[in-house]
Amino acid sequence: MTGRRGDGLDHERRETSERRERETWGLPQRHKEHEGACDRVISSCPSCLCGEPRAPVAPSLLLALVFAVGAVGGPARGLLPVYVESELRLPPSFSSALLVLLLAGSGAFALLGGALADRLGEKRTMVAGLTWVLLAAALFLTREPRALLVVALVAGLIDGLHVIGAQAYLVAATARSSLGITSALFFLGGTAGTALGSLGAGLIVERGGFGAYGSVVALAGLALLGAAARVLPDARRVSPVDVRRDVGRGDRAPSGDGGTGRRGDGAKPAPDAPSPTRPVPPSTTSPQGHGFTRLLARRDFLLVAGLRFLPTCYWGVATLLMPLLLYRLSGSVVMVSLYSAVSLAVAASCQLLTGRVSDRWGRGWPVLALATLLPVAAFTTALAVRSLVGLFAAGVFGTAVAWSISVNFPPLVRELVGEGERGRALGLLHVLWVAAMLLGTTAGGALVERDPAAPFAVAAALNLPTAAMGVVLWRRLRVSPREYLPG
Repeated sequence: MTGRRGDGLDHERRETSERRERETWGLPQRHKEHEGACDRVISSCPSCLCGEPRAPVAPSLLLALVFAVGAVGGPARGLLPVYVESELRLPPSFSSALLVLLLAGSGAFALLGGALADRLGEKRTMVAGLTWVLLAAALFLTREPRALLVVALVAGLIDGLHVIGAQAYLVAATARSSLGITSALFFLGGTAGTALGSLGAGLIVERGGFGAYGSVVALAGLALLGAAARVLPDARRVSPVDVRRDVGRGDRAPSGDGGTGRRGDGAKPAPDAPSPTRPVPPSTTSPQGHGFTRLLARRDFLLVAGLRFLPTCYWGVATLLMPLLLYRLSGSVVMVSLYSAVSLAVAASCQLLTGRVSDRWGRGWPVLALATLLPVAAFTTALAVRSLVGLFAAGVFGTAVAWSISVNFPPLVRELVGEGERGRALGLLHVLWVAAMLLGTTAGGALVERDPAAPFAVAAALNLPTAAMGVVLWRRLRVSPREYLPG
């Protein structure tokens, strides 16, 4: 009797667990007969025996949240200089100081955000960071200059928590088979949300003033905060587990064999190499500094860090100088607006293509191609600075390459960093991004008056090592994803 009762309790617990999984991910009941074959692939299962994909609810909710946050808080940075000049009657240098504080604050708290994501969880860190939207609203409700500087700094710091928490949630909750395309949608979601929100923000300011805009942002931010805390599932509870399809050709995984990915003749994988046959084991590092030190001691991560820093230096130069140089050559603001629209449209399409290629043919190929094209784009721009058509085309090409590179970092962190250290890795990469943007814009502004081609020539020379980094990472990541079940 006791044994039967125990079996019954185990069966009841198993059914309860499966029911919760179906409720969390929107799993149709007709999957029930096949759950034994695919119950470990939680996020999505296009290769499921029944042929019906499971709904990846958590990534979808995250993408919706990113879009909404972009629509509510994104326009604040663009409107802030207008508010400072029109309402407070302060010089542009004060607006520049506010924007620098927002950017630098985000980088300063990125490390803390990464450590919190690893220790407390991705969702908690992201939801805590959402309070930056309320502080962004406070920027337009504050009129005292010193207080405004303090609010801008705190808003930037808290935004660092949100940026890293959201990226860590993306990596944890998305299946490996769709992480590339989901990363592309993640980055595009914020941009699209900001573009749409800017239209509404302009109308609100035009009719009610900046105070009304700040109040609307505060109310919308509170709604987003409550929705995220209540609706978004915890990433660690629903994080997909990677499983391997038995293809009868042996295991293929990144190993210490020079990147071929084949394990034979007794070859052993590298000690820190994650295997696609199972999730990367969680980190056992508890002290915050020790975790960052371990990351910086790994060659794989240093390559990813270099690929984050050097191309962003070029992007900092291009972001500052491309509109200015196009205006000097054409004398038309319309030409600058046309360039912005065309370059963003092309870059968005290339991001989606990069994500698809990454999921379909592996992480290494887009890394190799884009790391090689980046110095070419910078050098081409340096040659074309005195031709309107040439500069326009080179700028669009460089924007597409730079944007496409950013799609690769969540998948690279997923593949090359242990589960308990991914938040820290994303935090370090964000710090490098902020530092490179500041360096690129500062150096570009200083060099352009000497020679318009000089900033891009320096960026091209600086990015020559990215091609070598791309080759090494390609060898490290050369494994066919089609031999593994999505996970």
